[in-house]
Amino acid sequence: MTAINSNRAIRGPVTAVPVVAGTGVRFVKDVENNRVVAEVDETVLMDTPTEVSNNLEIELSEVFTNFERIRIEGVRNPAAGYNTSTVMEYAVGPSTYNLRFVAFLPQGANNTDLIFDVADCMLTTNKLNVNKYFRKTISSSISTETYFPLTITKIVGINRIAGGN
Repeated sequence: MTAINSNRAIRGPVTAVPVVAGTGVRFVKDVENNRVVAEVDETVLMDTPTEVSNNLEIELSEVFTNFERIRIEGVRNPAAGYNTSTVMEYAVGPSTYNLRFVAFLPQGANNTDLIFDVADCMLTTNKLNVNKYFRKTISSSISTETYFPLTITKIVGINRIAGGN
């Protein structure tokens, strides 16, 4: 039988092997069950669905630079019954970080049209600011619309590199 305790795997009565968590993994003490559990190193920074609009400000539960990467999850036009999910991951840059969150959906006869919802964003300390939001439809021509159908559902910090637990 193999048991894991205090970051060591114990196999049999005498052999101890050091156990190290790789990138994106952390060990968490499960005191109640007297064990150590390996889990994905992710922290939810926001999980309140928020419809995207110009000049939107979304508060994060902590500073984004505490993480190696940030994942933003969204759904395109959930009120109209579209459940097209979009997940984009970004490597964290300096203390102010510009990014573009894009969701797209094929539409029209035979799905020949593409609709892109684009949010130009900036991460600053513990906020995601949507500076500009727009939609482009590509069919036989390109058109710009002002309808706001994109909802950001969750923002996750991945692989903690600084800050508290």
